Amino acid sequence: RTLRISYHSWYRNEPSTSQEKTSICLGAPADGVGLVEPQKENIRMPEIEPYTLKILRVDLDTKEVTEEFIDGETTAKWVGGTGLAMKYLWDEVPAGVKWSDPENRLTFFTGPLAGTRVCGSGTFSVTTLGACTEMCGTAQANGFFGAFMRLNGIDGIIVQGASDKWVRLHIQDGELHVLDAEHLLGLDTWETEEAVKEETEGRCSVYRIGPA
Repeated sequence: RTLRISYHSWYRNEPSTSQEKTSICLGAPADGVGLVEPQKENIRMPEIEPYTLKILRVDLDTKEVTEEFIDGETTAKWVGGTGLAMKYLWDEVPAGVKWSDPENRLTFFTGPLAGTRVCGSGTFSVTTLGACTEMCGTAQANGFFGAFMRLNGIDGIIVQGASDKWVRLHIQDGELHVLDAEHLLGLDTWETEEAVKEETEGRCSVYRIGPA
């Protein structure tokens, strides 16, 4: 008996044609020794071009937001949100910097598949020097935030500096604004989300902290 397995290549949600497949047959050949040699039918691997990313850098000292672009060579080497975040912390945060220093970086990065229907692609990565260890720490979160970032044309956010007042970051129509957040002081996480959603008058994803 022979087990026939067909593999079809998929890329960017486009199924391959019937000619683009590899069939592997597992079973006993005529002499009863070994496996049947794989049958290859017009194998063609898709060419995946390196992609360019757009990130926003927020300077809390000046409240300025600037655009930066990450070239394809960099994205091919540092894959995914955590990989890119590690690169920025390595390049920009000197040795000896504490977690609360303005020289530290707080990064939010999506992954290559953010905003698609691929299972698990909605997560995003938050990376910084941690308060407990003073070492690099990263965490992933679910929800709509990662997808909403990508749908706004933003692949990552880098926060640096220190603000002289409480602020929040608001993203809408592909633009990031630094807004006042003094009125949110003392609210817990649920109350903060409700207050922000009331201000935006629409569907949004809110990431916040409670009283600290």
